Amino acid sequence: MAEEEKEQLVEDGEQSAPSSKKKVIIIAVVALVILLVAGAVTFMLLGGDEEGEGGEGEQAQEELVLPAIYLELTPVILTTFNIEGRQRYMQVSLSIMSREQSALDAVEYHMPLIRSKLNAVYSSVDFEFVQTEEGKQGLIDDSVLAINAVLEKEGESLIEAVYFTNFVMQ
Repeated sequence: MAEEEKEQLVEDGEQSAPSSKKKVIIIAVVALVILLVAGAVTFMLLGGDEEGEGGEGEQAQEELVLPAIYLELTPVILTTFNIEGRQRYMQVSLSIMSREQSALDAVEYHMPLIRSKLNAVYSSVDFEFVQTEEGKQGLIDDSVLAINAVLEKEGESLIEAVYFTNFVMQ
């Protein structure tokens, strides 16, 4: 008797499995159709505005397509720290990135002032904090701000990013 009940339950489970699989497949297909329709409606609503504007949409696309241009800052920047009576050093090699050649030309032209500002920024950082990832990222952000402050004051195009190509602390 118990064996017959087990066989009956196994047969019932096998029969309910295909019907539940069908339900899952039907739900997935319906969800996919809904997503496709929502995407098409969104595309039609947002895509129609760009056709009427004409030149503005094309200019925005051109700005996104411009390749990155890099300028290696040479020589490296060397900063000294006095930590608990011991002399410590930080040596940083930078690459400056922009999408406009005019910004990099301005960086080269104003290099003495930019190097002076970067030396001031680097010598004022906390030696222990700069050893962390957050400290290095903060130093990168401060470098971009310092360079852009000089360029903005001179009425030049701004840079987009600074990358550490070599970073040594001793």
